[in-house]
Amino acid sequence: MKYADLVSHYERLEKTTKRLEKRDILSELYKNSGHDLSIVVLLSMGVIFPKGQEELGIAEGMVKRAIAAVSGASDSGIVKLFRETGDLGLTAERLLTAKKQATLGMRELTTNRVFESLRKLPSLIGKGSQEKRIALIAELLHAASPTEARYLVRTMLSTMRIGVAGGIVRDAIAQTFSVDPEKIEHLYNVLGDYGNVAEQARAGTLHATITVGRPVRVMLAERGNDLESAIKKFE
Repeated sequence: MKYADLVSHYERLEKTTKRLEKRDILSELYKNSGHDLSIVVLLSMGVIFPKGQEELGIAEGMVKRAIAAVSGASDSGIVKLFRETGDLGLTAERLLTAKKQATLGMRELTTNRVFESLRKLPSLIGKGSQEKRIALIAELLHAASPTEARYLVRTMLSTMRIGVAGGIVRDAIAQTFSVDPEKIEHLYNVLGDYGNVAEQARAGTLHATITVGRPVRVMLAERGNDLESAIKKFE
């Protein structure tokens, strides 16, 4: 899927506060995501790694340096605009809009390229790792349109501002693939990955197994008087 297509859905999500409308927008997105379904589901939540797994660990300062490298703006110019917008994503968008960029030879961004590139960031460690991370971020921003840059930066900093929470994603997956939302939530509680859950829902093979080393979400429980009565009541 083209990253621009995902970004157009981000814009629609950001413009509405209605939960059901957000669900419908996500459902449309998931239905048309093809082979990128699991990636698109995670990106729609503004995450690269499922909760409880690795984190990007990207600081604002690093992103500012990448924006400066691509836009040609000074550090003070970026800081000033950031103070005005309160949003580094909007700051990047405005600076890239003001800059005339040559597009010849540039590869169009895809959701897969964005996802895989961002996933590389935590693995860049050791001597010179910060410069490598900044170079990778700058590479993505250079290939991005101003609007794409807004959401790239927000994704890196976990500040999406589109109002998408787990419950809406659950309901969107359920609606898209005609599955009971409670089954979707149970699967997520065990797997901790809505991308995986969406793939299973599409395939019609809902199955979750607790695996050592993979976090399980705490689920609501009822107190029993003793083990025997609890087993009898819940089979």
